[in-house]
Amino acid sequence: MAAISNAQYGSTNPDFTPHGIRVRLGVVLPYDTTFRDAGASFLGMGLDYDLPAHGSYVPFLAIDHISKKPFDTTKPHVTALTLNLRRSFTGAKYDTYWFAGVGAFNINIEGGRMLAGVRGGLGAEFESKYFAELTTYASLKENGSGTSANAFAFYVGLKF
Repeated sequence: MAAISNAQYGSTNPDFTPHGIRVRLGVVLPYDTTFRDAGASFLGMGLDYDLPAHGSYVPFLAIDHISKKPFDTTKPHVTALTLNLRRSFTGAKYDTYWFAGVGAFNINIEGGRMLAGVRGGLGAEFESKYFAELTTYASLKENGSGTSANAFAFYVGLKF
């Protein structure tokens, strides 16, 4: 009888807590000459969404925005949408990992084109919600200006 009454009066409130989401903020340092001419450093913001895991690999979608000010869409800026894989080195709860992805980069530094690009790097998790990542970006070059979104980045982030 106690089990029935607990089930009847159990919480029916839905859980709206986001899961599998990572938010990143950091500094981006271009190593492409034309990109670097637009600025020695940029603000990098990112959002990752984990997809269902396949074995020890976690696929995820990432959107990255690189600009001088938060959410700035004036020149210069780069926005990248990539499909990535993340894999832990040891499988421990708080661990180091590598990630790599490929996708489309909207490069708006001198011209403004959508080009193919890649991102990859190393990360480390701290506590249960915090992480840091070293990331590198590389893209094809724009035809006219020769600009690419080649850069290194350091991010700190929060996991949900």
